[in-house]
Amino acid sequence: ADDDLDMATTQWRLYTALQADLGSDAALAPLAGYLSDGDALKPWALAGELGNVFEKYQAWRRDWLLRWEGGADPDDPQARLWRSIATGRQYRARRIGQYLDRYA
Repeated sequence: ADDDLDMATTQWRLYTALQADLGSDAALAPLAGYLSDGDALKPWALAGELGNVFEKYQAWRRDWLLRWEGGADPDDPQARLWRSIATGRQYRARRIGQYLDRYA
């Protein structure tokens, strides 16, 4: 099965989400402050770091990702970003959960 959120795709989706959502989302205000210095490389670097974190979460914190996609923790910046990139897409944590549910 295809993974709509492999590492490279996740970084691009996060980069796009950071560009689009920062100004309008109060939960992302701390990130907006961090990125406000005009350094053009910072958003890409931050997207890469967050992508690495989300990659680890897919293996070790599937429960968080699935809860976040379901709307949990509405004011958590990570949850907001995850929802913006994951909703409606196939990704490893969801497929692992579906597999385990089949045999539970």
